[in-house]
Amino acid sequence: MNYKFLVALFFLSFICNGQKSFEGIVKFKTEITITDSFNEDLKQNLQKKYGDSLLVYYSKNGNIKREYLNSKEFGNDIQIFNSDTGEMIFVKKNIEKILKVDMQQNTLKLLSKRKISNEIIMNLDCECFEYVALSKTNEKLIINYCYSSATPRIDYKLYEKYKDFFMDEYFQTTERPYLKYSMQTKKSKLTFIATNIEEKILDINEFQLK
Repeated sequence: MNYKFLVALFFLSFICNGQKSFEGIVKFKTEITITDSFNEDLKQNLQKKYGDSLLVYYSKNGNIKREYLNSKEFGNDIQIFNSDTGEMIFVKKNIEKILKVDMQQNTLKLLSKRKISNEIIMNLDCECFEYVALSKTNEKLIINYCYSSATPRIDYKLYEKYKDFFMDEYFQTTERPYLKYSMQTKKSKLTFIATNIEEKILDINEFQLK
């Protein structure tokens, strides 16, 4: 066999093995703001639902788990995305019923997408994108994602079935975990800002319902 071909084959194998998808945990702080500063009921309800922080677990196989910390009774507990089936499992606290949703259909209608000003997150210069969309009820949403090229790479092909909220497009564009996510409606804005990212091997059971 040709020597140059062997060298090229070894080099290609090295590159492929070095491009494993990020596995680990990103921790976020949760911020909630409301348009009407006097509507304390809405703010309290959102705080009960989302808590004060969030853990996002990424498996090397493309599964994602979100764990909401310090949410209250009947608030969000965990969400698990299965990259093989494209399904997301939604679990709320103190509610036995589990909701399964097919994420292969985007429930939002895109109006526009643009790059916006960079932000500094965890002392990293982050590029940001803004999506403006309409929900099924014709509510206007503004969604922002920010990422840093200094973070571990993600294999975007693992998320081709995660189309809702433009997640597949985000990963294809950036190939990185997001360090900021925000969703703004007419009444409120929900923001998750990363405070820590840890690359580690995760137990496969982490992505199973207990």
